[in-house]
Formats: sequence, structure tokens, C-alpha cells
Amino acid sequence: MTPAADDARPEAPSLAPDGVTAEPVPETDGVLAGPVVPEKPALPPDGADVGPAYDVPETPARKKRRPLHVRLVRNRYTQRARFLVLRLLYGWWRATRPVVPGRVVFASDSRATLSGNLGFIAEDMAKRYPDHEILTLLKPAIKARRSRRDAFRMPWLLATAEVIVIDDYYPIIYSLKLRPETRLAQVWHAAGAFKLVGFSRGSRPGGPLPGSNVHRGYSFVTVSSEQVRANYAEAFGAAVDVVQPLGVPRTDVFFDEGWLTPTRDRVRKELGLREDDRVVLYAPTFRGRGQKTARFDLTQFDWSDFMRTVKAGDDGRRTVVLLKQHPFVKPPAPEVCEELGFQDVSSYREVNDLLLVADVLVTDYSSVIFEYALLRRPIVFFTPDLEEYVEHRDFYYPFDTYLVGPVAATTEELGPLVASALVEGIDDPSRYDDFVERFVGACDGRSTQRVTDALLGRSGPDGPATPPQP
Repeated sequence: MTPAADDARPEAPSLAPDGVTAEPVPETDGVLAGPVVPEKPALPPDGADVGPAYDVPETPARKKRRPLHVRLVRNRYTQRARFLVLRLLYGWWRATRPVVPGRVVFASDSRATLSGNLGFIAEDMAKRYPDHEILTLLKPAIKARRSRRDAFRMPWLLATAEVIVIDDYYPIIYSLKLRPETRLAQVWHAAGAFKLVGFSRGSRPGGPLPGSNVHRGYSFVTVSSEQVRANYAEAFGAAVDVVQPLGVPRTDVFFDEGWLTPTRDRVRKELGLREDDRVVLYAPTFRGRGQKTARFDLTQFDWSDFMRTVKAGDDGRRTVVLLKQHPFVKPPAPEVCEELGFQDVSSYREVNDLLLVADVLVTDYSSVIFEYALLRRPIVFFTPDLEEYVEHRDFYYPFDTYLVGPVAATTEELGPLVASALVEGIDDPSRYDDFVERFVGACDGRSTQRVTDALLGRSGPDGPATPPQP
């Protein structure tokens, strides 16, 4: 099928699989979250897959005590074997059917609809290359059950696709030996290079298993700047020339004045915000190995002083504190948010939309800082567990490299910093300029077009897709 073109920006493009009614799911692009536990609790019961605030160290004795099914899931040979049926069917379709010219498959295990980078590229492709066939293989989470229709047609689509586009970890694809004519493109959901991912994590918990094919085999990777190419090449076990600084498609909207104001007005209305409300967005990242073990306990902090300080403005204006949990993390109960003083927006689909209404962003180690920096608005870092996070996850560069705003270790310190940022804005515009150029220098409002042209091996109106020149 070739979806009809739509002049509107893809808030949630209507490109869901034929016959499937997709439910909206929390945005997985960028926002990441998590707090700190002052004292680490006792180790979880034997066989449990989730540690306390951080991952429990692996020991031979602990591995032996795990139930058999847990040990099998964590074994790289059984991980490969569980996709055996798919591999056999894929091999049969590969041997009996040719690649279909112009067939592009967008696949994700963390989206129920085409959104984020996938949505922007698919919409642009449908408009400018209507002769291409756009198909999808989507589900809202790794744990979610795949529809029978998608499970049946997946081997056939992957075997006959000219281009396969993913924007995150996609385990099934790594078990296949793709045919030479098929291009596998990774349009990673996050900008910049913040916390370690993929092979960059080395032997840390959550990194690929020894001998793993995870992330290997990409034909094309797009990133947000020239400076982060080597970081992503390391993360994906790829050659640097495979990684191209063509930008992040979903950041294009930040350069579109015709989109910014109406979208901001729409989101404020949907969230019940007054025109003169001051808005703080708290968007922390998860703790744990990944999607299956992600966690974040909002209640481990005392937010009372923070809320009093932030909401004590003497000009009569209301201050609203929004909470955007990482989509891997189950949001807190409504009564918990109400008691703590947060308005929970974790289920809101597009994080970009939330960034537009925020006057100040509060986060810890989330890549959302890179997109928000494009708006030149203040960022305050809340990092009570920095040393432990560095030990268990770590960053591509020293943490102070990312500090375009002040940092707090406690909620008591956080309140005055946020209150000041609401009034004074950013204190050093030149630091933002350097930060943006280093981490998102290829994001200039034309990323979608460049990436689409590169995926299809086409030349746009300005010639072949090339990184923007500084």
C-alpha cells in the first residue's frame, strides 16, 4: 500500500498496518528517566529479573540459582533458537521470491503507530516518492504480543523488502541473514550521544552478549552531528562511513514557525493549561538494563519543598509541574501524582509537543536535552545518583560536557534553581550555541528530506543527500 499524503505534520500519521487499529502508546523518542535510592535495598529473590535501583551483579552462584527458563532466556544460543521458525520461513521466502523494488518496511517493537523519526520519513516518502510501497510491522513494546497478521507476514515482508527502517533495538532482525539487495537502516530515536548504548556498554549490565549480532549489519545509520559519528559506530559495531550525520527527522518541526505556535496552543489546551501558566517539565530516565527491567520510583524523593519553592511566584501566575516518565516505566497512580503535586503526562504521545509548552526542562541523563536545547530554553539537571549511574551505565563524554544549565543533587537544591530559571531564562546563550553545534549540528529543519533521499539512494532538489555544512 502507499499511504495518502497529508499536509499536516505527523502527530500520529495514519500509516498503521492495514486492518489493524493501533492504540496510542507513550513516546519512546528521547525522554529517559530515573531517580536514586539513598540506600540500596537487599538483593531481589533468586530468579528475579529486576534489581533494586541498579542491576544486581552477576555471579556464577546467582546464575545457578535462577530458574531454568530465566537462564535459557539469557543464553545467546537459546536467544537465536527462539527465532528458528522465523528464520526458516524467511529463508524459504528469500529462496522463492525476489526483492520487490520500491518496497519499504518500517518496523518497531516500541511503537503501535508510525511516529517519531519513522513517521516523519514515511510521510515524506509518501509525498515525494508515491511510487514506493510503504508497509509496517509495529507493536507497542517488546513484551507485547505481535498480531497474528504481522506474525504471518513478517518473514515475507522482510525477505522481499528493498529497504527496512528501524529506530531502536529490534531483536528479530538481528537473527536473520539479510539478502545483499536489502538495505537495513537505523534511524535511532534519540539525538546526541549521552549515556552509553549498544556495544559501547561493554561488559556492563544491559550490554550485548558476547558474540551477539545485535545492531550489527546496518547498511545505513543517521545521527545528529558529525561529532557523534564515532560514538554510534562504536555502539553499533559499524564502520564510521556507514554512520552519516544527516540529522534527526523529528527535530525538523522545531524549525517550522508555521507548526510551532499552533501546536503549542493545541497542547496547552489539551493539558488544561492557561495562557499565562508557567510550565516545568520533569522528564527523568529509567533505571535498569532496558525495556523489560526499567523502573523509576517517584516517591523516593520528598517533593514538598520543591513544590512550595517553584509554585511560590509573587506575580499571581500559576506554575504547573508536568511529569513525563520514560515509556519503559509504568506511570505512578493518579492519586500519587496529585499528592506530590505533579500533573502526569506520561501517556502523551509526542514528547516534542510537550517540549514546546515547557518553560523549563528538568531531567537527569535523558537525551531529550539535545532536542530541548534547539529551543534555547533553560535546562536544570537533577542528578542525585550521578556517581552510581556513572559506575553502572556511564556516558560518552564527561558529565560536565552536557551541563548547559545548573545541576542539583537534592530536591531542596532543585527548587531554587528551577524558580530562578523560570524568571531569568538561560544565563549563557553562547554555551547553548556550542552545545547545539557539537551534538545536534546536523539538525537544521531539513533532516527528513536528506534521510529519505539517502535511504532510497536518490538525489533531492539540492543534489545527493549530504550532511549540512556549518
